[in-house]
Amino acid sequence: MNRTPLYLRPLAQIIAADATPEEAAHLRRMLPSLERAVNSEEPVEAMLRHVREQVAVLDAVEGERAAGNGTSTAAAV
Repeated sequence: MNRTPLYLRPLAQIIAADATPEEAAHLRRMLPSLERAVNSEEPVEAMLRHVREQVAVLDAVEGERAAGNGTSTAAAV
């Protein structure tokens, strides 16, 4: 069973710029679950929006790193 470590901040408080690697992985794992919940009309739209935004930031930073760009955004994560 895949259990979330207890030391992670609540999902709504995880911001990509200062997320630990574990928190970043947690955001990515939670995104599909939240999308399914929205599709079944559960009230999670705000949480889904937050997680999508943070995953987009994480993806952008990883893209910059893969391209070899050492921008200040990449250095902040």
